[in-house]
Amino acid sequence: MTKRDILSISFKILGVVCIMYTIVLIPSIGMAIGMLLGQQESEYARYAVKWHFFITVLFPIFTSLFGLLLLKWGDAIASRLIREDTRIEITPTDDWERRVFCLSMKIIGLIWLIRAIPDLIKAIGELTMRWNFYYYSVPQAFVVLLAAVLSLLIGLYLLLDGRYLLKLAFGRKSDRKE
Repeated sequence: MTKRDILSISFKILGVVCIMYTIVLIPSIGMAIGMLLGQQESEYARYAVKWHFFITVLFPIFTSLFGLLLLKWGDAIASRLIREDTRIEITPTDDWERRVFCLSMKIIGLIWLIRAIPDLIKAIGELTMRWNFYYYSVPQAFVVLLAAVLSLLIGLYLLLDGRYLLKLAFGRKSDRKE
């Protein structure tokens, strides 16, 4: 294993994290579109809503593109950044990169589950409270609930399977399940 290999795996893991954050941000794009369509009459409110829409839509796009770039071309980027081929002495198996990647995805999945469960409970509580007292802010509570459910599903997917990310990161040679 070389320093370049470790950096390459790190880039691929960071790419998965970027893609996961993008998926969780998707419900906020719908909320931003709703705000843009129902914008206020004042010039400042229109400016603020348009700026919010711009940031809300562009941030997930750039984050997902960055994640895909790291996931797909992590090897090439690592090769450009670390030119030396210094080996780190361990005795890995032939598919050690895939095994480390799979283990990392399971750890990240567990972290997302741990993060999603309190968010889900909080979102359900907010939705219940807003439904009873503040009917006008119910859509906002649904966005929070949807983001929490997406986080929960991403965590479960990474913890239990994650094979499509493995294929994206390592190509067709990773058809067997780890």
